[in-house]
Amino acid sequence: MIEELLTTFLTKQMHMDVGVAAFLAAFLLWAPLALGTILVVVILYLTKSFNDHVTYTGNRIIKTAEGWEIELRTFLELPLGDLLPANPAFRLKLFKAFLQTKKNDPFLLMKEQDMDVLQPKLINGFSMLFPEGVAAWQDGRAVIRDTYLLAVSYEKHDGMKSRKLRVIVATETELERILDPEVFSNLSFERQHQWNRGLTLRKMAEHWKEEQELPFDSLRIVRPVYVYRTV
Repeated sequence: MIEELLTTFLTKQMHMDVGVAAFLAAFLLWAPLALGTILVVVILYLTKSFNDHVTYTGNRIIKTAEGWEIELRTFLELPLGDLLPANPAFRLKLFKAFLQTKKNDPFLLMKEQDMDVLQPKLINGFSMLFPEGVAAWQDGRAVIRDTYLLAVSYEKHDGMKSRKLRVIVATETELERILDPEVFSNLSFERQHQWNRGLTLRKMAEHWKEEQELPFDSLRIVRPVYVYRTV
């Protein structure tokens, strides 16, 4: 009887020790990642108010009597949590990429495998705006295919009220126009504080031009997106 009780106690104790060891191993593995993520988030909040949404901004450059004007419109805003993986390791990599962006080049650049996670999710967020076109294309009905170019930025210009993950949306026409020295030198804005957006759009156009020479499956900052509209 005593032997049985002792055996039972030792067995339970061993199982308990294994469970504690597993917990400690998991804690030691994930705690640094979690603490690192929290630290980076705190830094972002302290340096500048951080908006935890993804903002999609469209850009148009139109001819006016005085020259050229750039129009900016935010047409979609989605919570970061709805688009990005909950994996703490990926979140930490993303926040590190935020810190590595520059005023004159605010576009996110991560390792290829991480960009292959980030970009498709943000593209899917944009594609949700065109469900009818996709359904029509799937049914074989007549549709119009439009091509947009998307790039992900984290801008750090002075005077910004908050910093956010911004998906900049443009067409090839807009990017070609802002690369034209005559257009860029005569560019005006609806609001004066938007001048930095013109610089950001021009930098996006420069990346786009450079990446046209890359092989098809290369890592890219500017990604094309094809959407369908019903006729």
